[in-house]
This record gives sequence, structure tokens and C-alpha cells, in this order.
Amino acid sequence: CDSNEGPIYDTVNGQALVAFNRNVQTFPVDDSGNSFTEIIVGVTTVSDVDRTVSVSIDPASTADPSEYTIDPASLVIPAGEFVARVKLTGNFNNIPETGQTSVILNLDGVEGAILDDETTNRLFHRVNLFRFCPFTDGANFLGSYELTVLSTGIFGVETFIPGTVTLT
Repeated sequence: CDSNEGPIYDTVNGQALVAFNRNVQTFPVDDSGNSFTEIIVGVTTVSDVDRTVSVSIDPASTADPSEYTIDPASLVIPAGEFVARVKLTGNFNNIPETGQTSVILNLDGVEGAILDDETTNRLFHRVNLFRFCPFTDGANFLGSYELTVLSTGIFGVETFIPGTVTLT
């Protein structure tokens, strides 16, 4: 007489449900040319064949298509695996210098799996893109800067003292 707590899933022969692992992430894009992030698509069962992941870009996205690239080779859940790691590369030079934009991916399907919106509400994934320290030609930020305090710190207590700050 065993007592089981919580559901037990059959990861081999059970019903295959699929969803993103989360709805939102922030992606600071640097100027290295190699700045990428991975968006995780998970399925509850394994398969003995690769499964194609189908995504589309939501019209509510504010990012221009020139600001990012999705690697088509990453749109696969490999045989024997539970996840696909969708690779999104940020194109630093095309992202606005200030603020952020977002690309929203809709999960349209995975071969042999059911979209799991009812349980997870994770059939979309928003990636917030912004320029991370817009370096120019390998420039660094060493040197002296003038620090101006515009408002007091935590609980009205002055946290920083105005004046010259040197970064070494």
C-alpha cells in the first residue's frame, strides 16, 4: 500500500505537452557580435526522433526584424531530449541606442505534442532587447567622471557623495 503525492507522469509513453519554460526574459545585447540568448521550449515526453519546433513572431513585437536573428537549426527538440534551446542572436548595431524593444515568439507547435496553454499559459515568450553598454571599437570606461546626485538613496539617506569618481 504505497501513497503517492502529486501526479506521476509517463515521460516515455504519456501525453506530450509542450510550452515555453517562462514568458519573459531580458537580453542585454553587447557589441561583440556573439551576443545571443536561448529560449527554452520543453516537452513532457521523449521521442526517438527529432521533433521540429514551430514558432512565429507576434505582431505585437516592437523589435524590428533587423534587430535579431533566430537560428533555424535550433528549432528542434533532439531525439531522446525534453527541450529545444531556440537561439536568438541580437544585432547590436540595429538596436536603438536607448530604451528597449521586444520580440514576442508564439509557440505554434511541436511535432507529436499538444500545446500546453491551459496548464502553463506559456505559449508566448517575450524577449526584451537593449544595448548593453554601447562600446565603440573596444573602448572602455576607465577614467574620471563627475558624479551628480539627483535624489537621495534608500529611505532618504544620502548613499553617494557628489564629486569626482575615478574608475581604474
